[in-house]
Amino acid sequence: ACGGFVWEFKSHGFCVVDGSGKEYPLYGGDFGDEETYNWYNFCLDGFLTSDGTPKPTWYDLGEVLAPIRAQFDGELKLTNTNDFRNADYISMIWELREDYIAIKSGKIDALSIEPHQTIVFGNSQIDFIPDSIVSGASYYLDLSFFDGDRMLSHKQLNLPYHYEKNTVETKKFKGSFTCENNSIKVETDNCSVVIENAMLTGYIVNDYEIISKPMRLNFYRAATDNDGIMADFKWFPKWFFRRKSEWAEAFLKTMKFWVSNTTIKKESDALHLTFDGKILPNTGWMGYNATIEYRILSSGLVTVQIVGKPFGKMTYVLPRIGVIFELADNLKNVEWYGRGEMQNYCDSLSAAPIGIYNSDVKKLNFMFDVPQETGNHENTKFVSVSDSAEKGITVVGCDEFSFSYHDFSLDNLDDAHHKNEVIRSDENYLYIDYKVRGLGSRSCGPEPEEEFELRPHSFKFGFALCSLQNKNDALNLARCDLGVKTEKLSEIYKFENINRIEQVANCTED
Repeated sequence: ACGGFVWEFKSHGFCVVDGSGKEYPLYGGDFGDEETYNWYNFCLDGFLTSDGTPKPTWYDLGEVLAPIRAQFDGELKLTNTNDFRNADYISMIWELREDYIAIKSGKIDALSIEPHQTIVFGNSQIDFIPDSIVSGASYYLDLSFFDGDRMLSHKQLNLPYHYEKNTVETKKFKGSFTCENNSIKVETDNCSVVIENAMLTGYIVNDYEIISKPMRLNFYRAATDNDGIMADFKWFPKWFFRRKSEWAEAFLKTMKFWVSNTTIKKESDALHLTFDGKILPNTGWMGYNATIEYRILSSGLVTVQIVGKPFGKMTYVLPRIGVIFELADNLKNVEWYGRGEMQNYCDSLSAAPIGIYNSDVKKLNFMFDVPQETGNHENTKFVSVSDSAEKGITVVGCDEFSFSYHDFSLDNLDDAHHKNEVIRSDENYLYIDYKVRGLGSRSCGPEPEEEFELRPHSFKFGFALCSLQNKNDALNLARCDLGVKTEKLSEIYKFENINRIEQVANCTED
């Protein structure tokens, strides 16, 4: 018995039986008259795919089970989690990093720590204090633990050293603009920007067309096992579909910005465009009162600020909040400063240290046996995508964002039942997200813990985009105050009790 219904093995297959005795057979798909019964994704929800390939969660498990724990609270503390064995067989390589750059390093050949004991390392043993603090930089202590040549674990500790960001240097704005109907075209010395219906639609820098299709707001992601991936199977009772059914009924895929007022202001260093309106699905009975702002600099740098406040009876949880850029398929190369190398989500970061990474778009997304949400990267400071001629686009966070990059469409990923049904598109899709819902463990277990949940709330999300930058120039931009801001979720999104959650879910309180 589970959740008020019973799982029974009948002569004709495995079934869910409700309280009235009605049977709901577990199908692997719709095969017409020839019915095939199986456990659907429940036979595939472990740590390996059907061909034995480890899923990303396999590496999270490795970090959770590692024999060493690390903590920093002004001092470095290491704990041996073994029950009986001293940690003297473990060596440690440490690096002090300024963003992704190692500035100090060292090695300890043997950690002599008794079982279940904690020892403290001072700065005289491991030099974890930078000689100077760079404005806008982040500092990390990376710890790699080895048993001989075999790596046991990699821990990364965020160090509390920080100077405020300096304001980005700008020049006098000398561009011009034209406004016709719902389209605004901005020209600078080397850049052309087109905004239609408040969406960035065209972006050309030095005669290279980077964006030719409208940016889209996006509040949806492909469902995971935990979201209710079996929602397509109509013979199951509605409550079995979980979140995917809830999102479908709210038409979250159709969320779109509708402009009610436009303001154009020419400032000394930028052209400032402000669009007030509403973000609505096709139903129109809930959504966000929203403002989208652009600042276009003479250099071609464009900052984007999106502010939203929910109204109406929203869904209890959201899959994500962000935007999509549809880019040319020759932009295959990806470089980012954030979490990697594998996909990671806000509640699955153990095996994803912050650093600088490179990938091809085809290798960036993990293909599960049952296709679902994939390829996210948290705590991103910048991401660049480029072609073989090293032309493309760089997106810089204000302060951090999540990103994913797919060479298949969201609809295709959401509709596919087998990974061979995920078809490579003629375009690539860059997702820049304020927040993505945590994964949880509800293939047959709990939803995300509350701190990793995404409930409707007021938000402020800012980022900037420009032509392709090398990693050092992109890092310099990420270290600067670009004039817009992302308010971290923890600053405005706290729950004291379940009644508070209900209020937020119904948009009766921010």
